[in-house]
Amino acid sequence: VMSRERRYIINLTLTGLVWLLSVSAAAQPLRYDAQLRKGRLDNGLTYYVYPNQNPRGEAVYRLFVKAGSVHERDDQQGLAHFLEHLAFNGTRHFPGDGIVRFLQSKGAKFGKDLNAHTSFAETIYKLQLPSSDPLMVDSTLTILADWAGGLTIAPEEVEKERGVILSEWLSRGGTQTDNSMKLVMELLNGSPYSRRITIGDTAIIRHATPQTIRDYYEQWYTPQLMAVAVVGDINADSVERLIRSKFSGLSGKARKAKAPAIPQYNRETARIATDKGVAATELDMLMLLTQPKPVRTAKDYRQYLTRSLINRLMKQRFNALSFDNPAYASASVQHSRFLGATGVTDASVELQKGKLRQGISDFISHQQQIYRYGFTSTEIARACKSLLSGMAAKVRSGQQPRSSDLMSEIYADYYDGNMLISREDELQLMGRFLPELDSVKLLKQIKKVFETRPMHYLLRGPEEVADEMASKDSLLHFISQCRKRPVERYYKRVDVPDELCNVTPAEHIVSETPIPEIDATDLRLDNGVRVIFRQWETDRGRIALSGFRKGGQYSIDSLRYYTSLVGPSVVTLSGAGQFSRDALSHYLTGTSTTMHFLVDKMRTGIAGSARMEQAETLFQLLWLKWTQPQLDTAVCRLTIEKLIENYQQKQDTPLDKFSRQLAWLMTGRNYTNAVLTDTLVRQMVREDDMLPLFHQFYGAASGYTFVVMADCELVDVRPLISTYIGNLPKGEADTTWVSPRRLIPQTDTTFISHTADDQKARVTLVYQQDVPVADAPQLLEMKAAMLKAILRSALLKRLREDMGKVYSVSVSSGSGLYPTFLSRTSIGFVCQPDDIDTLVRATNDELQRLYNHPDEFASYLDDVKQNLIKENQLQMQKSAYWTQWIRNSIYQNHEDWTWLNRYDDTVNRLTIHDIAAFARWAVRDAHLIKAVLQP
Repeated sequence: VMSRERRYIINLTLTGLVWLLSVSAAAQPLRYDAQLRKGRLDNGLTYYVYPNQNPRGEAVYRLFVKAGSVHERDDQQGLAHFLEHLAFNGTRHFPGDGIVRFLQSKGAKFGKDLNAHTSFAETIYKLQLPSSDPLMVDSTLTILADWAGGLTIAPEEVEKERGVILSEWLSRGGTQTDNSMKLVMELLNGSPYSRRITIGDTAIIRHATPQTIRDYYEQWYTPQLMAVAVVGDINADSVERLIRSKFSGLSGKARKAKAPAIPQYNRETARIATDKGVAATELDMLMLLTQPKPVRTAKDYRQYLTRSLINRLMKQRFNALSFDNPAYASASVQHSRFLGATGVTDASVELQKGKLRQGISDFISHQQQIYRYGFTSTEIARACKSLLSGMAAKVRSGQQPRSSDLMSEIYADYYDGNMLISREDELQLMGRFLPELDSVKLLKQIKKVFETRPMHYLLRGPEEVADEMASKDSLLHFISQCRKRPVERYYKRVDVPDELCNVTPAEHIVSETPIPEIDATDLRLDNGVRVIFRQWETDRGRIALSGFRKGGQYSIDSLRYYTSLVGPSVVTLSGAGQFSRDALSHYLTGTSTTMHFLVDKMRTGIAGSARMEQAETLFQLLWLKWTQPQLDTAVCRLTIEKLIENYQQKQDTPLDKFSRQLAWLMTGRNYTNAVLTDTLVRQMVREDDMLPLFHQFYGAASGYTFVVMADCELVDVRPLISTYIGNLPKGEADTTWVSPRRLIPQTDTTFISHTADDQKARVTLVYQQDVPVADAPQLLEMKAAMLKAILRSALLKRLREDMGKVYSVSVSSGSGLYPTFLSRTSIGFVCQPDDIDTLVRATNDELQRLYNHPDEFASYLDDVKQNLIKENQLQMQKSAYWTQWIRNSIYQNHEDWTWLNRYDDTVNRLTIHDIAAFARWAVRDAHLIKAVLQP
């Protein structure tokens, strides 16, 4: 018989061995995703190649540079950003604006498909382009290589871009930007970053020479500090060879660009920053600490997962607390990295006027509930189930991530050191570590991270803040007192029924008609509902359900209109059937099933989605919310209180007043666009009207159209359509619009408003036309898209590149059939007040040139056509695009199912003379509102 001592020694040895094996496994390095090719050239440049077919026919490119404004000398402040601009103004193989012209001719759109940004310690160049042509891939990598080592930095281009950068500085300035920078500066804590804000010093920008800019380029754009990455529908072998060929010749001094450290706070301090132009009052409770380790081993991943889970639980808790009507507007607590230079915890709360102290007290009380007691087992189980089921669904679907998402993970690998692992490996790690993260371990981690070091408190808001919190000392004292108060554990009991509903299967489908042009089926049901079904394999393992009907808020009279603005959302938040709001949320946890009921001005709608294995849950949720809605009186009263408080708290800025007056000028002033004042809410938003209004919108189902996009055949979901949609109530709904007719000005109008901002002016030119044309809605939309793109390109060339007086130009163009026809085209820009008349004249000159000499814009149209065709091919790979297009075709009473099959031909058939004729109708012959907000 083994002695007790011997058994103890053996058990101890086995326990130690298990522990050692566990430690060894945790310390084992993670494996890169097998699809990823990561390498390093002899000159030190890193490269990433990841073949991926989501979406097909496109690739995403990046040139990463580990250098930014923090690496500038005193006489170079702003030149890292200046250099990034010049990258689009001439390189070895693409002189002048050759890069932009070449890429736009291939369908790229500036800002979306080709762009760049500069930050404190990074500069990133971004391209997103068609990849089916190997020559295009070759040329794109040539552009990246030119950016890395072939910028020309020509004197004339420096002069031209100087004004653009100063215009960017002007457009981004103002009260709100200054308010945001106060938080940034508090986080930077006097580090070198705080003396190297990316936009730089305007005096240096005004006088920078090409050589000074080149000095920065040659010093920091060196292979050891750069990476090139390509993700998309490409031949990986070919791309890897091209990278070696084009980037191996780059040379530069071996250099390290270690980001400076941000020191931790050494004592508790508070700061109150007020400004009369600031609308919201916010308190940030900040703590700087050691930044989280890069994720390289299983142990690192466990720490990352713990941090992510705590952040998710924080969000989940504060979302739940928002329904308890705390004395603050919104709140969040999170622990994260900042600039790759420090870790930060930010406990942030938006406060309400007149409730500042009570809001801070409530927020700290809710913080302390978490910091002292952690989270309940129910909360943790919900969050873990959601994380694990979501990742498991991605793995089961077999669908590749989107290329842009993979590129974000490559960014995290290069800059933060977080390895890009496969979904399968991440699921295995989640399954291994999530069960270990119980309430005790999470509370231990919370106590280890939160409130463990000195904190800074930053209170920002309007000047009235001083009336409630007189000084930083009083703020510090008040926070300290709040922290010492006793708090109870958080507790919430939720009873969850076993099933959503029990609907007897029945046959309600009366006809099925194929729509071969779009590979869909048109089903008609005996309750007057129409369903369009289309099999969709791109969103693997998923089903999307949406629907609409004419009507909406415009079908409600003026006495109940204001209730209709909030009533449907209150009802949908209130639960349904036997389920309270919380019970329904708990029931759906881990299913990824969503169902939203939406009411806008001119139609009602629903939108939901789920994984295929939960398809019946999705249809049940639709039926339950539609037929058995609840009204949670607490949610209702909270919503009404918040509406009143929002109005009372709102600080109307000059821009707010300007935008409101302009909106009234554009379509007339009536009850549908009145300001929702506290008096109006009290008098007109009625609790007892909310459920009747919901039933008016969603009761009788006749006339409703549903679109089902699913990764299955019709036979698989036909019983669900018949049983649940077919069982929606029969009957006709009154969807007649009763709102006032839109009244646009019948003469040209000038509207000038003034702001306290003494630096910049905002100019908006609005052209409105209420005489319809014979074009089909789809063709009208296409012409408007072409006009918008052509005008923006031409105006950017004239106002930005040639004149250097604006940073950007916004252009929009579109039309609506309902409730009455209206076409609107708008042009807007920010500029120096003295330049307003000059820029408006230049804009008019470009418009006149388009009307009278359209052939001069032919090259713009060629680029626009390439972009439209490229974008349409990409969008057609998304289920949401098909859903929206089918819905709009039916809503506009123009069911031309051949349109998408003819899309490319229709684009190519339109000429610049067609667009010029459209411009003469939509702009020249329209009524103009010239609106200016200026000092």
